[in-house]
Amino acid sequence: MAEVTADAVQDVQDVSGRKHITPLMRKIWGIGVFGEGFNMQPGALYRNYFSTTVIGVPPTVMAAIAGVSAFTTFLAAPIGSRLVDGIKPMRWGKLRSWLLVGSIISLAFSWFPWIQWGTPTQYAWITWSVGLITAWCYNAQVIATFSLVPSMCYYDEERVTLSSNQMTGNKLGVLIAGFIIPLIMNNWLEPAFGRTSYLMIAVFGNSVMFACYMVHFKLSEGYEGNGQIGETGRRNLTLKEAGAAIAAVPQVIPMLFADITSTTGAFLLPPFVVYLYRFVVNDGASFGMMAVHNLFIGICGTIGSWTGRIWLKKFHNKKNICLIIYPLYAGFVFCARFFLNNVPMFIFFVGMGMLFQGTTNPVENMFYFDMATIAQEKTGVESNSIFIALRQFGPGISGLISTNTLAWTLVLMDYAPGMAITEQVKNGFINGYSLAPAIISCMGWLILFFFYKITPEQVAEAKAKIEEREAAGASS
Repeated sequence: MAEVTADAVQDVQDVSGRKHITPLMRKIWGIGVFGEGFNMQPGALYRNYFSTTVIGVPPTVMAAIAGVSAFTTFLAAPIGSRLVDGIKPMRWGKLRSWLLVGSIISLAFSWFPWIQWGTPTQYAWITWSVGLITAWCYNAQVIATFSLVPSMCYYDEERVTLSSNQMTGNKLGVLIAGFIIPLIMNNWLEPAFGRTSYLMIAVFGNSVMFACYMVHFKLSEGYEGNGQIGETGRRNLTLKEAGAAIAAVPQVIPMLFADITSTTGAFLLPPFVVYLYRFVVNDGASFGMMAVHNLFIGICGTIGSWTGRIWLKKFHNKKNICLIIYPLYAGFVFCARFFLNNVPMFIFFVGMGMLFQGTTNPVENMFYFDMATIAQEKTGVESNSIFIALRQFGPGISGLISTNTLAWTLVLMDYAPGMAITEQVKNGFINGYSLAPAIISCMGWLILFFFYKITPEQVAEAKAKIEEREAAGASS
């Protein structure tokens, strides 16, 4: 029988009964995460600015909320995982259902943080409390989205392709929103509608995300479970099984720390960029260039995520890719501080940093797929959704670190909305944007180099043992 390639036509199966992904999935899978990236930008760009400068929330209150969030952030990923793994699968499947349900809940609450509820301090605590609910459902939606890739794809090449597509889509969404939203806000919405413009742009971003996730919902129909070995991935896991899967792979701890540090570097940039362009870059005279800045770094990040598949094909060991890229990202972002009065060069250096940071995203996803394979070989339980949930600790804790860094920068630098900006405050913004990400990324390099020990050979051996075990079970 002739070999069936990964470019096989829709619904063609090989001798093992596994369907290959369709050509359409190869081309447009990732559009759902495009919507997610697009929707992230209003909050990333304006939430802190809206809270402190428009509403007038005191920086000390922001710092207090950031401190409390240290606890709730740790809960967001496991709660999202339990929503996916602990609730009886809905009619559209264990994973696909959350693409629909999570998107609806996010859209329903998208307007809430952009209305002032009571005093500035009351507003801060009320919106944070309600935001917990939407964050849990959002985490379930994201966990389900990324878990669908190994669930649908049996072949590594197809997993790499869809994983790279997802991260490329995310960067493309950030790119387009990062350019369009400041352009629309600065030139039309904010002058015409004032503070209401922030609510309008947030609802628009959530609407885009909902529409894009519905494309993933349709494309994945009939594919959930196609890439899994055995029946365990088609049922809900107990807490005991989930705990055993995590305990079976101690390497998840250094990987989490490396992932958090690499992601934190990127998460620090958006909250600080508004303050930098408003007050620091050319002393605020180049604020209109922020849209160009976001466009360029978005292009670079998108290219980086797309080229991740090339790196994965060229390098046998994924770890080596990150060991090369982390220092390059750190170097470019740090050097950007020397060009704050030369806007084109400032944008160029940040863009190059984001190109390399974007490359790590699909690579880091594959680490978690590998660890799930190791765990399944040791425990007999397919646990992709558990490890994808752990993957969400990275963005969650990175966001927490970013919020704390900004909040305490504002506190320690005596930032006061409406008052003159001192050199001390400017230096705080500069260090938060360039020095902190560089140091954090270098910490990730050290953790990955010394403590992550899983090799490609170990993953291949684990996969072979799983298949042998399943084949033996089927024949008995």
